[in-house]
Amino acid sequence: VLLGMGSKIADIFPADHRGTRLEDIPLMRQVPNYDSVKFVLIISDNAMTDYWVALVNARYGLPMVAGVTAIMAPKMLSYIQSRQLTGLLGGMKGAAEYEQLIGHADKASRGMDAQSLIHFLIILFIVLGNAGHFMMRRQQARAGQV
Repeated sequence: VLLGMGSKIADIFPADHRGTRLEDIPLMRQVPNYDSVKFVLIISDNAMTDYWVALVNARYGLPMVAGVTAIMAPKMLSYIQSRQLTGLLGGMKGAAEYEQLIGHADKASRGMDAQSLIHFLIILFIVLGNAGHFMMRRQQARAGQV
């Protein structure tokens, strides 16, 4: 599909979801294939970004930016370093950073507040659990010494 759209998008997707032929959509007459595309934005939570980079970027050299989940972001850094991706929004943090960059704090910025609170609570519970564990071991050691 990805390589086929490089030849002719209408051959791969002859109609939209309503049944309208692509040739009848004015925008699609201007974008018959990748030759008319200047930039690709990939929003993905799976391996689809890898496919776009490996197939479309490698063959057609289209500049690409990816918005991926936070767990995928470290893997995508190799694409940034090799210049196969020109930009990366990694998870909610990346989206919040972008909102700050454009001066329009919205959902991602608010989501970071909630995410930061949850991370703080997780750390607090880990500390409390470890403290409780060591206190119990200490009591058991004292009881064994008597």
